[in-house]
Amino acid sequence: MPEVTGTVKEYGPGTIAESIKNKLAHMYRLPSKDCSIFRVPKVLLRPNVNAHAPVLISIGPYHRGKEGLEAMEELKLRYLHGLLNQLGRTVQKHITLKGLVSGVLRYAWEDYSCYEQPLTIERGEFAEMMIIDGCFIIELLLKFVGIVEPDTTDPIFNKPCILDNIRRDLILLENQIPWSFLQVLYFELVPQDDDKLFTNCDLINYSLSFLQQTLPVKFNLPEFTLRTFRVEPKHLLDLLYCTIVYSTLTDGSTLTISKDTDDTDENQMSNAWEPVPCVNDLSQAGIKFQKGNESNILSLEFSKGVVKIPPLIIYKHTGCLFFNLIALEQSRYDYEDKIGSYILLLNDLTKTSSDVHMLSENGIIDNKLGSDEEDVSNFFKNLGQDVYVDNYFHVGLCHNIRKYANSQLWQKWVATFMPWI
Repeated sequence: MPEVTGTVKEYGPGTIAESIKNKLAHMYRLPSKDCSIFRVPKVLLRPNVNAHAPVLISIGPYHRGKEGLEAMEELKLRYLHGLLNQLGRTVQKHITLKGLVSGVLRYAWEDYSCYEQPLTIERGEFAEMMIIDGCFIIELLLKFVGIVEPDTTDPIFNKPCILDNIRRDLILLENQIPWSFLQVLYFELVPQDDDKLFTNCDLINYSLSFLQQTLPVKFNLPEFTLRTFRVEPKHLLDLLYCTIVYSTLTDGSTLTISKDTDDTDENQMSNAWEPVPCVNDLSQAGIKFQKGNESNILSLEFSKGVVKIPPLIIYKHTGCLFFNLIALEQSRYDYEDKIGSYILLLNDLTKTSSDVHMLSENGIIDNKLGSDEEDVSNFFKNLGQDVYVDNYFHVGLCHNIRKYANSQLWQKWVATFMPWI
């Protein structure tokens, strides 16, 4: 037997206990109950490598200081200067930098827990970042809706590609600051009209107006109020999530999302995802597809052989939006799998370009990408590749579609091969 050479470190109970104690002191801390801004789960990044990372501007701590994003830091300071000096405003509010910091500092420190830990930024630097980034967003929104006249040298409003990329960067899960802090800044910086339906309706409407070109659904902006949302949004991405999931009909009644009208005892079914055949296969079974209600893309219905699917608008950044909405949904324990379920269902239905073509012909898919129908099919395939849903939201709908399709195919088979029955 070979002889062991060298120094052998002896481990006793005290040494092992001390080693474990050091590991416990540096272990990863689970997110607090206040956490709402997460790192994107790595499993989702495999088919969408860059859908989580900003291309132009960093907001918040996760991508701060990244290479390629430095140029916008100077522009953030210009926007802060414009806010403090009330440049380009018809109605002004006297503000000092020290007064602003004094008014919002406590809220900035409190929002440290909104981020998934650990953060490598110390709290003083964190508060400074929050103020600068938040002021940039407020000034950007004010300029976009025309309350503030943009400077003629402002690159954001003189170069459409920059504005477009900033809009994309502001919908990323890892590129958010808390909505509550944006509200505090807004109240400090912008003169308030007391005759409002609710205190933050302007901020909601300005944000939705700016981000509307990323939303895959049509809506009438003036009808959106705080009553549209079951809970106050946590950040800009969450505002879009609430807009899609909790939007209402024009008469104010709440949409019934993804309910079918056939008789189904959903209590007897598993909530696990099970695929449905694609559009072409279902059409062969006699199922028709029609454009559904435009108010909510999740409001799918099935009745008497007809699937009604609300029209889906696919813009340049719609895929990026869906990816980050799914990442948000998969990160929050208190969110249901509504967006993930929707993408899995659309992925099932659109396996080929001919499936996409049929939905487009029926006004269900409005492709504004300028690409062919195969790209749209791959659009859903990439989004749904690594999505896992614990509670498939369309289980009843899909059960009835499969049941109807099977009965129709059985009747066709009997009529063809057993006509005497």
